[in-house]
Order: sequence, then C-alpha cells, then structure tokens
Amino acid sequence: MSKSFALAGLRLGWIATHDRDLLGRMNRLKDYTTICGSAPSEILALMALRAREHVVGRSRGIIARNLPLLDDFFGRHESRLSWVRPRGGSVGFPRLCTNAPGAVDAFCARLVETEGVLLLPGSQFEHPGNHFRVGFGRADMPQALEILDDFVSRLTA
Repeated sequence: MSKSFALAGLRLGWIATHDRDLLGRMNRLKDYTTICGSAPSEILALMALRAREHVVGRSRGIIARNLPLLDDFFGRHESRLSWVRPRGGSVGFPRLCTNAPGAVDAFCARLVETEGVLLLPGSQFEHPGNHFRVGFGRADMPQALEILDDFVSRLTA
C-alpha cells in the first residue's frame, strides 16, 4: 500500500507466498510482536483496493509529472550527480559523483539540517558508492526539488 497506493501511513504489511514454512514463521513472529493489526488501516486499505484505478492512477500521474523534473534537474547537475531513471516505481538511487567515503552521508545530513529536505543515504541500505534514495511519488516534489537545486548549486559554486 505504501508505494503504488501512496498510503505509507497505514503501516500494514501483507505477504503472498507459496512457501508454507516461511508463512508459518512469519505468522509466529507477527503473533509475537503484534497482537492485532490496525482495523482502521485495514478498512482504509480495502477502500483503496476497491478504488484501485483511481488511487493508482493518481500516483502514476504524480510520478509522470515528477520524472521529467528529475531528468532536467540531474541534467543540470551532471558533474555533481549521476542519475539512472528507474524503469518503474517511485524511488530512485542517484549517486553523488565522488569517491570520498561517507560523502553522501554528509551531503544528506547537511541537506536535511539546513534545508529540511530528507534524502536517505545509500549507506542506510548497505548500498555502496555514495548513492542516495530519492522518492518522487509526492505532489510537493517540485517545491522540494527547487530547494535541492538551490542547495546543490551553492555546493558547486
């Protein structure tokens, strides 16, 4: 529900598997850590599933509007940032063009501290190479990207 439906706040997790052993282990872990799921979240998720075309269509529209903005942004900053446009989804992993260890961690920390824009460094995913996670399934992406653009421009000035 979090990515395709843009409903991360519901905090539910569903799994589909043919592996009965894995499913059993996951059920036991869930029973150990959680008494029950959130009924309001489950109801809202069912409502979203019933309105799938509308809800997912909205998400796809936002992504379609944001991708060209990201392409343009990364094109303007290609000496500092490297971008491979994802073939699907609403998350990408661009790279800060430096080999300095930990540079992306400092970049992301400074960005959130000074500008209030949160990017997650790839180190949080054990992903090497100064990559960072950028989500672009949000309607406020143009405003956040404008702040990021100013930030990167100041760094390279």
